[in-house]
Amino acid sequence: MVRLLGKLMRRSIEIGPRKIKLKEELDIVRCYLEIQQFRYGDERLSYNLHLDDGAQEVEIPPLIVQPLVENAVVHGLEDVEEGGLVSIDARVESNRVVISVEDTGRGIPEDKIREIETALQDAEEDAEGHRIGLRNVHQRLVLTYGDGAGLKLESLPGLGTRVTFVIPLGGA
Repeated sequence: MVRLLGKLMRRSIEIGPRKIKLKEELDIVRCYLEIQQFRYGDERLSYNLHLDDGAQEVEIPPLIVQPLVENAVVHGLEDVEEGGLVSIDARVESNRVVISVEDTGRGIPEDKIREIETALQDAEEDAEGHRIGLRNVHQRLVLTYGDGAGLKLESLPGLGTRVTFVIPLGGA
């Protein structure tokens, strides 16, 4: 546990303004999830991580996937006593990499999804201080890759939530 925490902290400190390889970001995510598994127990939290070989070297802004995984664990699986699953998938589809983070948690009602999607577009900080992490990720993606690269949310109450974004294979 100490080794994982040290690795997570070291990676976070080493990251500067440069882009990092997707495989490095997912290594940070793996450390985070293993720490959370230790904290919550294997019965409550498990994870799947899939990274296509062709996506490993794709460079992305740092700390793009990790906040999405953190939201899935903290908010999505908040009320789950056992059987919570977080799946991270990075697949090459033609000239792009599609990255998704999915949880089997409580899901988000449709009206709340619309509220979150509206907040993602707002550059000002939420008055309540909520959704700052999602908005930060969304806006960094849009600034780096253009309007089509922002976060897409899908959720079914009681079944879970999926957050997806797209990175061009050639980079930006």
